Amino acid sequence: MLLNKMNKNIALLLPAFVLLLISGCDNTIEPFEEDETNYSMYGYFKMSEDEHYIRVKDVNRPLLADSTRDIDVEVTFKNLTRDEETVLEGERVELEDLYVHNFPVEVDVNPLDEYELVAERSSGETSKASVDVPEWTDAIVTPEDQSCTTEVEVKFPEAAKRQRIEARAGFEMNNQTYWITQFANYDEDDNVTVTFVPQEMINVMFIEDYQPGDDLFSAPPYECSDMDADYFLVEYFHYGSDWDDYGHPIDPLESFDVENGLGFIGGFHKEEITFPVDTTTVF
Repeated sequence: MLLNKMNKNIALLLPAFVLLLISGCDNTIEPFEEDETNYSMYGYFKMSEDEHYIRVKDVNRPLLADSTRDIDVEVTFKNLTRDEETVLEGERVELEDLYVHNFPVEVDVNPLDEYELVAERSSGETSKASVDVPEWTDAIVTPEDQSCTTEVEVKFPEAAKRQRIEARAGFEMNNQTYWITQFANYDEDDNVTVTFVPQEMINVMFIEDYQPGDDLFSAPPYECSDMDADYFLVEYFHYGSDWDDYGHPIDPLESFDVENGLGFIGGFHKEEITFPVDTTTVF
């Protein structure tokens, strides 16, 4: 039986724009002279959470303390599917003698709804960004309770595009959690799967230059029976279609997904599951 489990202490490396949004360490966006480029907007919507942050900057103002102290903008979050909208309240944060402006969005993101963010200057100029969130997808593992040397197949039934799944396999040993990135496979019917052998993952972690497909029995220093628990983990990100044209992580300074502006806003679903393995195998 699959055991759904969220582990908030362990996470994949989030895309670069997420780090920029949370840490606020990047203030390198240069002003643009074109009238049609009004605001930059960066942020992400993580499904299963009800608080999100969008950073907005007037790209026509110089990067000086006085010019960034205040921002002439009204930011509106719209649920186009339900014909609902909310004007967001900004939060000013001082960073390295400059100011940045974050706009919290407190909302549960519904996978079937269409969203839009609009930044509007008092004189009427606007920048807009659509937000696409993916369908919820489960990770279905077969076979269940397999041996440590049996290939595991993890299916993602609602993910139909190559760029929309990132996953890694993990195990707990020596009071640590070890993670190995997995690459998704795609068949002609757009089915998305990840396959791996638990013992191979242990070998990859502890045998120098070991590659999946090498001899499983080449004197592995550890076996599944040495794990701290009798299960493996799979952690995965399922991204919305906004991410499809990008590699990961995204460089927000190279993204022009905002209409009349600069930046990137996308949605994703992150989850972690566990599945049992037979740890009695002895080489």
